[in-house]
Amino acid sequence: MSKFVWVLVCLLHLTIPISAFTFKQRVYRLSTPKREIGGAAINGVAYFGGGCTDTKSPWVCDNPTDVIDIVHPSKRISYRADTHLSAARGWPSTCATGSKVVFAGGGVSGTEPHSKVADVLDVVSGKMTTYPVALGANGRWGLGCATRNGTINYGGGKICHESGCRHPTFDQTINTVSFNSAGTANWGVSVYKLSHGRESIGTIVDSSDRLIFAGGWDGLKSSGWVDVISTNGKVSTSQLNLGFYWVGVASVNGNVYIVGNDYLYVLG
Repeated sequence: MSKFVWVLVCLLHLTIPISAFTFKQRVYRLSTPKREIGGAAINGVAYFGGGCTDTKSPWVCDNPTDVIDIVHPSKRISYRADTHLSAARGWPSTCATGSKVVFAGGGVSGTEPHSKVADVLDVVSGKMTTYPVALGANGRWGLGCATRNGTINYGGGKICHESGCRHPTFDQTINTVSFNSAGTANWGVSVYKLSHGRESIGTIVDSSDRLIFAGGWDGLKSSGWVDVISTNGKVSTSQLNLGFYWVGVASVNGNVYIVGNDYLYVLG
């Protein structure tokens, strides 16, 4: 067990005084209403790819889209007809490094084998390159991703082995991708693994360059485990008081904030 100090705050009973600030709100419209979108930003421009256009259930994606919406502060929102994902899908795990935005995994329905594909958008040239087996032999959705020192790390995910997904497994693997000077992707598998397989993980790199995977769903319950991989290779595992998935994480002034349900954890 790690020596990290956890501070648990119940948001329902917390009042935090803050100084006055001005909040500027802009409302844009996406190319179509959708959810479960992958998103990342490069140089102040945001890229949102894929997603589900149906709204019947948050657990399935019967009508996925392959559109990539581009949000530029001075140009509003747009999309390019010649740039889209290689296959329409929801839940693409999306991170960026250099001039590349990488949309990996995801899927359609909630009971069919998921995608093992990664689509890489070069935001300078506008070129999309597809890597059909970037995630290995099995497609996954619900991966957590974060970029550390130019390398994107994709961890965990749910695997459906057959139609109906009656016996899914939850992966511990951390896949990696970096790009050489020619822009070619170098895909690999990290020597590190998650403490246990799970999906819907909160993932971040903090100010100390620690790669952190927090919470998730392991097929039976919400996970309270937090895996921390330091730059020197040290791996630490800590346990939250309560587990949750679809976790929100942020790093601010040396602290990592992990939020889910009514609770906020602070990793100092």
